[in-house]
Amino acid sequence: MTEQKQESRTTRQRKPRWGRIIGITALVGLVVVGGGAAAMTWRAKTVVDQTYAGTHMKKARDVSETVKAGKPISILMLGTDTGELGRNDKGRTDSMMIVTVNPVKSETTIMSIPRDALMAIPGYESTFPQKINAAYELGSAKTAIETVQNWLNVPIDYYALVNMGGLEKVVDEIGGVKVKSPLTFGYNPYTAHDTPGYTFNFTAGTTNYSFSGQDGETVKYHTMDGKTALAFSRMRYDDPQGDYGRQQRQRMVLEAVVQKAKKNPARLLTNGFMNSLSKSVKLI
Repeated sequence: MTEQKQESRTTRQRKPRWGRIIGITALVGLVVVGGGAAAMTWRAKTVVDQTYAGTHMKKARDVSETVKAGKPISILMLGTDTGELGRNDKGRTDSMMIVTVNPVKSETTIMSIPRDALMAIPGYESTFPQKINAAYELGSAKTAIETVQNWLNVPIDYYALVNMGGLEKVVDEIGGVKVKSPLTFGYNPYTAHDTPGYTFNFTAGTTNYSFSGQDGETVKYHTMDGKTALAFSRMRYDDPQGDYGRQQRQRMVLEAVVQKAKKNPARLLTNGFMNSLSKSVKLI
C-alpha cells in the first residue's frame, strides 16, 4: 500500500495540564513554544477542562518526561464529518493528521493519514479489512490512537478531536483566512459535487472565490469564512488526486489558521469563543 507522506511546516489519566493546553493549541493550529504558551495557559484552562475527555488507555511513553526533556511530541488530530449540515451522528474521522511539535527547533510538522488505508482495527480484527477512518466509529478515540500507533510505530502523546462546526468557528473567530487554491473546482456541501443551488467556486492560483445561492446570484469574495474553508477542505470526488488532494487542502487551511492566529493569539482565547468551541472539541 502506498502511503503519502507529504509534510508541511507551520510555525496519566490525571488530566495533564500541559497536555491539555498543547492539545487545544494544536487543534486551532496555534502551536506556540516558550513564553507565548505560558501566557495562554492561564486563560485557556477553564475551557480546556470542559473539553477534556480521557481515553482510559496507557500512554505509549512517559509524556511528562518527554516534554521536560524537550523532545518532540506527537498529537493525533481527528476531524469528524459531523456537527454541521444537519449531521449529528458519531461519524468517521475522514480527516486524520499527526502533528509533531519540536520545541528545540521551534517548529511543527503535519502529516496527513490516508482515510482509505486498509488494515485490521485493534479489537475489531474480525471486521478486517476496514478503512482506518472507521477506527473511531468502531471504538472511539482509544481505538483510533491504537490503530495509528500500531500502523506507523509512532507514539501518540495527545489527541484532539474536532467536528466540522469546530473548524468553522475557529476560522470565523480569526476573521477568515486567505488560501490560494491549487485547482479550479465548484463544491456544493449538500451534494458533495459541483451542483447548483449552494455552490462555492474556487479558481486555481488565486485566493479569490465566489458563491452562488438558490437565487442564482453569484457574489465574489477575497477571504474565506468558516463555511467556505470547510467547503474548500471537504471536496474529494472532483479532485484529480482524490483524497490526497483533499489532504493537501486541509493542511493549507490549517497552515493559514496558524499564520493568522499567531498575529493575535488572545483573540482565540476569549471566554465566549472558547466556551462555544468546547461543544465541538474533545482533547486529552
